[in-house]
Amino acid sequence: MVRELDERRGFVIHDVRSVYDADNQILQVHIPLHGMPARAGVTSSFQSMWSKFESRESSYIGTNAYGAVAQVKNTLYTVHLVAFGNTSSFPTATVKDGEYFSRLAIPAPVSLGPDAAKQMKPELSALAVCRLTAPFTMSDYYSDVATVSRPYASQNRDN
Repeated sequence: MVRELDERRGFVIHDVRSVYDADNQILQVHIPLHGMPARAGVTSSFQSMWSKFESRESSYIGTNAYGAVAQVKNTLYTVHLVAFGNTSSFPTATVKDGEYFSRLAIPAPVSLGPDAAKQMKPELSALAVCRLTAPFTMSDYYSDVATVSRPYASQNRDN
């Protein structure tokens, strides 16, 4: 049995792509889906449509076993994702993402005249309204260790 939180959540999606079809007067909106990182070597079938990226920098003096000293730049990256596994419940399309890549996206055609589309396009975003289901959260942590020749360290948290 899958447990759900009765309360609905809303997430504003700013990573929205759009192309205007002037012949049919349709603004074709695409909400890109992002594959989830593999966990413990297992590829996930979950897709993410919302993410928030945060970074915080600091520095410290590091030493090694031979007494070498270096100022280390340290960065903590935190990524929050809202993911779902039932992608077959949504209409999806493969859309071009740059010159060489394509990705899965949720299409949303909007009938608009050219003036309205031109005005709307720079401010375009989407709203995902959903209920969270168990296990509600997942997290992953990995890091890169600084060395004397490469005095940069990072910690990465995916939630």
